[in-house]
Parts: sequence; structure tokens; C-alpha cells
Amino acid sequence: MSSEYVAQILGDSRWVGAQIAKAQVALRNGADKEGTARSLYESSPLTLKRSREIVETLRDTDFESFLEERKRTGSAENPITKLFPAAVTERQFLDVLDDLRDARPTVNYRDERFTGHTLVDFTITEDDLELPVNVKNAGTRFENAASLVGLDPDDCIPIPAYKACDAIEKEPNLIYAISIDYTLKAKIERGLLTLFSPEEAYVWELLSKYAGPLIRDAEDRFVYTMVDRHWDEFSRNVAIPVFRVISARKAI
Repeated sequence: MSSEYVAQILGDSRWVGAQIAKAQVALRNGADKEGTARSLYESSPLTLKRSREIVETLRDTDFESFLEERKRTGSAENPITKLFPAAVTERQFLDVLDDLRDARPTVNYRDERFTGHTLVDFTITEDDLELPVNVKNAGTRFENAASLVGLDPDDCIPIPAYKACDAIEKEPNLIYAISIDYTLKAKIERGLLTLFSPEEAYVWELLSKYAGPLIRDAEDRFVYTMVDRHWDEFSRNVAIPVFRVISARKAI
């Protein structure tokens, strides 16, 4: 059943693990080996030769045995730390945009998060005017602010300068909408993750254990899907934050 869980939740992902799971489900449902191997080859980074090798024994083998275990661990590799806070903050900002659109009907917005645009999350529009927005969660206090920049940790937030410089060159009108919430990670662990079904929890554990080509695609799809799917329940206990606005130019 485990491969079915992955196929259901991550079937559209090009992560090699998701596509191997999908291939196993197809084989167990009666698909022929050659057709399954070609489908695996076309939908993943695997070569046709490697796809055929995997498919040869995949039907009756634990599909996890074909996956690559994570070599690096820690907060930088943990999707809770890395992706969930950003996805939750963006979802909170979406609620703010919907309220703005209700209050001012001439205002609209475009969701740019899945267009491959690395700087702009949303574009707010009104008539011919456009305002690109990058949404950020400041979830960690700048504890060394006093010694490094002479400011109290509660009076500043760190923004990577190289990203702001890149923004000025590519999107000179970009603004950051920043949510300062040092408790968000704990809220996610305490609230959102407890809402997972057994199938979702299994996929979550799988992504925490394995890597491989295009793993980030699977992580993104899982995280954003879970945030949207469970938003009504999770948001009842999480207030929409105050977003502080700063232009990319001011961030330099």
C-alpha cells in the first residue's frame, strides 16, 4: 500500500521516488514491464536502461529499496524548517490579498509562485499598475544583532543582501511583505503536522528519509498540498500576522 500512498499524493512529481512508486502501482495493476519502463523513463530523470532494470523486479520488491537515503541531515535539510514556514506564510498572505480584493474591487492579484519566477510570489494589480511582492517569514531572531550591527534583536530582521541586490536588478519595484513570527515553526509542528492522515504521514516520513534527483519538486508539492488541504483546520488556531512592508531598494 505504501507505493499507492506516494502515487496518490506525489503522482505528478518528477522526483524519482514518486515515479518509481507510480510504476510499482501500475505493474501491480497489470501493466506490462516494457510500457511501464518507458513511462518511468519519460517521467523521471532515469535512463531507459536503468528504468528497465528497476521495473524487472519492482512488482514484488519494496520500492523504497530503490531510493537514495539522505546523506545530509539537520535543519537546513528538514522540510519543516525549510519549506513549511514559507508555505504557511504565503497562504496567510493569500488570505490578506483576498480581503483586500473584497474591500477594493478594482484590485486583483496573480499567484506567481509556481511559474518558475524566483523573486516574485504575487503580483498585485489595479488597472494598469502592477506591484511585485515577495513574501517572507522572519522566523528566527537575529540574536547577534547587538554585536554585529548595533541594534536590539527585536528591532531588526536579517534579509540576505545578495537576494535584495538580485531583486533590484531584475525587479526594481519589488517589495518584501514580511511576517515576523518566531513561534511559527512550533505552531506547525504542534498543529499542522498532527492533521496528517496515515497516508500523508507516511509520505512525510518518506521525504524526510530519502533524497535523489528532483527531491525538491516532491517536497514543494507535498508541502503546498498539505498546507492548502488542511488550511481550514490549521488556520483556526493561527492568527493572520501583521505583514511589514519594505522595498528591495531599502533592504540594501
